[in-house]
Amino acid sequence: MYNSMYYKACRGDDLFVYEMSNGTQASASVPQAIIDRMVETGMMGMPLGNFPDGEKAMMVPNVNCMAKAVMEVSKFRPYVGIGYNTNLSRDGKWNFQLDAGVLFWGGKPHVYVDNVYKLKSVEQDATYYYYDMVWMRMDNYEYVDVSPQRIDLTRDVSNIRGKVGDMVKTVRRFTCYPVLSLTVSHTIF
Repeated sequence: MYNSMYYKACRGDDLFVYEMSNGTQASASVPQAIIDRMVETGMMGMPLGNFPDGEKAMMVPNVNCMAKAVMEVSKFRPYVGIGYNTNLSRDGKWNFQLDAGVLFWGGKPHVYVDNVYKLKSVEQDATYYYYDMVWMRMDNYEYVDVSPQRIDLTRDVSNIRGKVGDMVKTVRRFTCYPVLSLTVSHTIF
């Protein structure tokens, strides 16, 4: 919501527009000092970690206020397993199958996120400002890249904190996926 107001402030649009009971639209006035402060502060986002060159990575929600991650694995995924098949009844109509094995992902998966900006500190002792959900204000940082990037969290960023960091560490560790299949079938005809 803050970033939506920030974009409006940068464009010079009214921050708060509401509809009156007679169907007309009205806007609430916001002091210019607040608008100037929003433009100066910049967007808010979630700190992800560090790029290899030491600069900070910040993810900003997209226009729908969503943060989206996409995991991709190799198209070639070999499978190694062992199976067992037997009849459960004398007439052969009831069958039981067991298959256990490992599906290899063909390398480590990639986890891509969009809307990531590269930041650098403008003060020597710059600190993150943490809020309820690890959001960061931009008072002590400036953008290195003014256009957002698509990055791979498993390869492009280090020192990822919190639950996102835990999930990325888990994904990095797994190069295979265990498979267990139990089937009981009945032949009708």
